[in-house]
Amino acid sequence: MAYSTNIKQLLDCEAEAQAIINEAKAYRVNKLKQVKKDAAKELEEYKQSLEEKTKLSAKGSVDEETLNKESEAEIQKSIDRMQEILKSEKADEVLKHIISGVINPVSEIHVNAQK
Repeated sequence: MAYSTNIKQLLDCEAEAQAIINEAKAYRVNKLKQVKKDAAKELEEYKQSLEEKTKLSAKGSVDEETLNKESEAEIQKSIDRMQEILKSEKADEVLKHIISGVINPVSEIHVNAQK
């Protein structure tokens, strides 16, 4: 009788161990599926972000052209304004001021300079 109870306990333990192993295998398979799913999702998000960056860079090149045109227009306005000043009565004063600024620079430490 003792042998039959021991054998029964051994079979019960073996069945329990097999159940634990099956549960671990199922957990591993589910975890692997979840990891693959997450990796695919991350890959798709990365692809979308790259596509957005590509679209923005293509759009940015158009914006660069408009910015260049605007900058050139502002520079031309400044040049025209300077030419008008030079043609006016104050041309001599302006020239003296510019020349004195170039020849006699005032050396001051900038406010943001580290000491």
